Amino acid sequence: MIHRSPVFPAACAVFLATLLGALPFAMSGPENADREDRLADGQLAFRNNCLMCHAEEMVVRSRLTEKQWAAEIDKMVGWGAPVPPESKGVLLEYLVSQFSDPKASPVGPPQRMTLAEALAATRPEAPEKTQGDANRGAALYASNCATCHGPEARGGDLGTCLVEKPVLLRPTEFRQVLRQGVRRMPGFQLALKPEAEADILAWLRTRRFELAAP
Repeated sequence: MIHRSPVFPAACAVFLATLLGALPFAMSGPENADREDRLADGQLAFRNNCLMCHAEEMVVRSRLTEKQWAAEIDKMVGWGAPVPPESKGVLLEYLVSQFSDPKASPVGPPQRMTLAEALAATRPEAPEKTQGDANRGAALYASNCATCHGPEARGGDLGTCLVEKPVLLRPTEFRQVLRQGVRRMPGFQLALKPEAEADILAWLRTRRFELAAP
């Protein structure tokens, strides 16, 4: 005759309960990890592509639905935002997760600035004493900038549209960006002389959007 200890069934019950209780966590673990990876990729796409032109506060204060964010991404891509097709999905998922539900991510009070501060950030600078040469700038742009920003500066796979940008009327800011870079754009301080910077700026100022015929 085999005598079974009453402890054995109890131990089995505890083991099974622990195992079954852990199964949902074990099954959802990889899924959660995948979503975290997608959101991290989406955040990177947001920083590299959206913040090239927009202030972060403007995006943070937006509360759009998933359909509205999808339409916004398509609109920005149409305007020259360099979002790779494979990044649109993760970018949308990130925007929806962070900037759709006001209860999940409440919006604080907007930042305030004086009229003088607002005008100073957008006012064109006085014309430079020495103007660049647009013809030389065309060749310099083609060899240094066109790969990312497109042959006509209308944006490419990696760079945003540069046509009629306000920064073109602010040469000090333009030179700073060109020399030091911004986000994923490298700096060209060692590659371009000040005269070359002026030439590229002169050529970019000749670019215009083509208006559709009525």
